[in-house]
Amino acid sequence: MSEHENEEVALISPLLVQMIQEQDWQATTQYLLANRFEAKLQTQQQRSGKLLHWLCSLGGTPAPLIELVASLFPEAVYMKENYLGDTCLHLVCRHSQLFSAKLEDLLEYCTPQTVLIRNSFGGTALHSACNHNAVLGALVALVKSNPQVLAVRTNEGIHAVTALWLAFIQTIPGHMVV
Repeated sequence: MSEHENEEVALISPLLVQMIQEQDWQATTQYLLANRFEAKLQTQQQRSGKLLHWLCSLGGTPAPLIELVASLFPEAVYMKENYLGDTCLHLVCRHSQLFSAKLEDLLEYCTPQTVLIRNSFGGTALHSACNHNAVLGALVALVKSNPQVLAVRTNEGIHAVTALWLAFIQTIPGHMVV
């Protein structure tokens, strides 16, 4: 066993878990403002990443809370979660398709290289946005962050634009066009 395998992972408090599960966003915000260190702790929820990963995977998390946690622990924005290697950008693109505010808040803490981080399928956050029919504002924000993201292919050789087309033709309007 390596030295790191013996380390205990510090987890977010059960009280914080309960507030998030109950979607008590005001109490969650107040708790985090009083206990800022919790933004850096691990969570056992969902796919086991940092607190920001969990919040980004919940479509109902308000954008100001995402921004607060990102400001408390900016490194979490580009860290990968333990299940599929998704970053917070991947997760927010997958779970918040109707608005781009959360994504835009996260992008403030990114370098252009962050947008190119690939998950275990080889997809970028742009692939996630395209696969899950995110709003045009999200796609534009990612491409503006780093236009090179358009050239990235998944492990199966799929560009994000191809993923967008495949996702579109699986919708009712897309199916009607085809």
